[in-house]
Amino acid sequence: MSEQQSIEAFLELPGARAGVASPDGERVAFYHEQGQNRELCVLDVATGEYERLAGGESGPQMGGHLAWRGDGEAVLCHARRGPDQTDDIYAVGLDGGVRPVVTRDGRCLLTDVSADSRQLLFLHEREGENTLCRHDSRTGETVQLVTQGNVQGAKMSPDGERVAYTTTGETGGRGVESADVRVVNRRGENPVELPLERTGVGIRGWTEGRLLVDSRGVDQPSCGVIRLGGDGTGDATLCIESERWVGSDTHREHPIQFLGTDRVLAERVTERATLVPVVHSLTGGATVLSVDDGVADFAGEGYGATLADGSLLVGYRSPDTTAGLYRYDPVAGESQPLFEPDSGAFGSDPFVDAEHVAIESGDGSVGGILYRRSETGEPSPVVVRVSGSPRRTTLQRFDPSTQYLLRRGYSVLWVNQRGATRYLRSGQESLRGEFGSGDQRDIAAVADWLAGRDWVDESRLGITGRHYGGYCAYMQLLRDDTRFAAGVAWAGLGNLVALHRNEATDRRVRDELEQLLKGDKGTWRERSPVEHLERLRTPLAVVHAVEDSNIPVEQSRQMRTALRETGFEEGDEFEYHELAESETASRTAVGYQILGDFLDRRL
Repeated sequence: MSEQQSIEAFLELPGARAGVASPDGERVAFYHEQGQNRELCVLDVATGEYERLAGGESGPQMGGHLAWRGDGEAVLCHARRGPDQTDDIYAVGLDGGVRPVVTRDGRCLLTDVSADSRQLLFLHEREGENTLCRHDSRTGETVQLVTQGNVQGAKMSPDGERVAYTTTGETGGRGVESADVRVVNRRGENPVELPLERTGVGIRGWTEGRLLVDSRGVDQPSCGVIRLGGDGTGDATLCIESERWVGSDTHREHPIQFLGTDRVLAERVTERATLVPVVHSLTGGATVLSVDDGVADFAGEGYGATLADGSLLVGYRSPDTTAGLYRYDPVAGESQPLFEPDSGAFGSDPFVDAEHVAIESGDGSVGGILYRRSETGEPSPVVVRVSGSPRRTTLQRFDPSTQYLLRRGYSVLWVNQRGATRYLRSGQESLRGEFGSGDQRDIAAVADWLAGRDWVDESRLGITGRHYGGYCAYMQLLRDDTRFAAGVAWAGLGNLVALHRNEATDRRVRDELEQLLKGDKGTWRERSPVEHLERLRTPLAVVHAVEDSNIPVEQSRQMRTALRETGFEEGDEFEYHELAESETASRTAVGYQILGDFLDRRL
């Protein structure tokens, strides 16, 4: 197929996402995605057949996680409306009828639904803060339960009389590592802060007087079960009867939901950057479920993972397999496809698998996911890629843009530098004070490692990334000892001080900078790429979408101006592309073309 046809084929690859089981476990709601087209579908577990309910090119723009109404007759989802792309909450009936449930200015993010389907909890995000609201679908009344602070998540008690939520305080500036758990009654009155043994606790579920919580602490089990006592009104009589923590002391885990009365289902990130299901017994012991290398995950928080026969609903994808849905029998250790992966126009032409590599970097080890192109008899150019968040682990999952680069003749290595190694819980803290320093030494060590492989063309190493990854591309090209011959920065962080001051910057980005750089503005300036452009010796492409909702386009515009003022010629020594598209521009046809064409010319 032609180059353009190849790009279109990658963009149109189908997949299934956000699958959640109905309350009776006999149906599964999920998004069927193909390119920019996303449809809400419901699958019959017994027959394997599914039907489209809503969405698509002619329907509302749907997204976010899904939840079933308690009676199983409708699916709750998020949809966007208006030029400002406001998120509202909609109910989609099994007959395909779509009706708005909650519509407000700003973003409305559903967090829980009562067992009788009458009450909905949602976070209302507006002007940089999350407030917690309860909506009565019968009367249409919406009540603010928490009017100040920054709420991170919330769950209702099974009887609907109490609400537990996580907050980072009235200013929201403390970060999730120091979040508190509080409980109010259904009217938002008499808040009680639970005196837990740990801070940084998130709410995952509430069943029969027990809270399922997630701890972000270091070197401690992360799945917590909190048994509550009291009179049920949310006042000062509420107490903790017991607090039990299960899970790994070293690996990061996310609790998903209770399984019966004595087990907890969780996800674990492994040393190989895979995601595996784990079942913890509250009486001791754990079972790691057997799945192939890849990402086996669950879409719901506190619900939606169990089918009628007791098997688990698992979403799965691997480096060479697109996203599908599976029924997993934890007793037999076997899985069956419910929605099979589809390679689209590529048919039986296989995608390239990956391997996990460990690379020494001074005081530690760097993880990487390596994709090697097909053998040609010649050394391979390699593109190093960095995630968009400094503490996000790149997992062994399917990535169409990586497969696109492989077909163009490049090998690809995704880096998990310090801070991104979330499978090692202590690794998450290793970036504090080292942002823009230790992490950059890690990426440089990866380049050195690649240069020492006999199958690599060390003169043709490139680097690219989005947001934080774009920052790393800048920083690597500005190193005096850089091995990279070219780089592409997508909406990269160029001026950390200006980024933090800009109110258009996503609040979470500003908070993370404060946590990682400890508020030292001198360090912020010293670790800003815009301050060191005189060191640039290799070709650079700066790309930014005007509508990027996380990093304002002013960051790239400042870099462009500073490059010109430093004496670099645009079009020759650096390239600038400003796109009138959303922040997903790096995953559109234009984005693929910019990346591929630049690398072909510059590497």
